[in-house]
Amino acid sequence: AEKGGQIGDTGMISHEGAVFVVDDCYSPVSNVIVHHGKLQSGTFILSEPVRAVVDEKRRVKIECNHTATHLLNYALEKVIGGHIRQAGSYVSPDELRFDFSHQKRLSPNELQHIEQLVNAAIREDTDVKSEEIEYEKAQARTDIKQFFGDKYGRVVRMVSAGPSKELCGGTHISSTG
Repeated sequence: AEKGGQIGDTGMISHEGAVFVVDDCYSPVSNVIVHHGKLQSGTFILSEPVRAVVDEKRRVKIECNHTATHLLNYALEKVIGGHIRQAGSYVSPDELRFDFSHQKRLSPNELQHIEQLVNAAIREDTDVKSEEIEYEKAQARTDIKQFFGDKYGRVVRMVSAGPSKELCGGTHISSTG
């Protein structure tokens, strides 16, 4: 589902002769995912099993761009300082946008250094890993990027992508390369 700046999946839900084409997913409340789209054919019957298929090519592009936001966040902090805070993002198959707070415009040298750090992390082609840890333990770790305004449960997911470590519930590619 659309969450944290990452757009929702698309795909298809089917059962025997019934086909529902999904053009978006969103979560209006915790633990509820709404699939928005159009019934292409047939009828769905409550309690009968269905097959849900995500558009995999589109999803991989989203995963690549989402992992890139983590690398960008890491590089920004290294180049301009630990005071920067993510102020939003948009992650789609075709683009990413990363909003952040900083007191002045980035210089050409800073932009070049940020680009070099992100490209170096991509070239290292390290595995992207996730692990679940207790939020209380995550709060005590200074090596994990956390957004304390976000709402976290008792157990959180930490994603490691090259030099970046962040609490995140989104989808990611399997390696930085």
